[in-house]
Amino acid sequence: MEIIPGLHRIKMPLGNRVLYQHLYSGDRHILVDTGIRDTPESHLLPYLTSIGVDPVQIDMAIITHADADHFGGNASLKKACPGVWIAAHQFDMAW
Repeated sequence: MEIIPGLHRIKMPLGNRVLYQHLYSGDRHILVDTGIRDTPESHLLPYLTSIGVDPVQIDMAIITHADADHFGGNASLKKACPGVWIAAHQFDMAW
């Protein structure tokens, strides 16, 4: 769902909770968090396609913190978007 022009909230159910990833879409395409392991294939990539963004256009994913529901999709995203940069705080980089 586009919250305001260029800012999208991508909803993903996880058990009895809901996860949200965000996408800034403007001069660049930047994701905030990658969800769990299958989030890119199950929710992020289909959403990108639905709004006309080719996954190879994703420039960066910013990981807010080292919880598995925020960074678990990093490897899947990197596979689908080989040029994506994944950024995290230096204390979380090892995760």
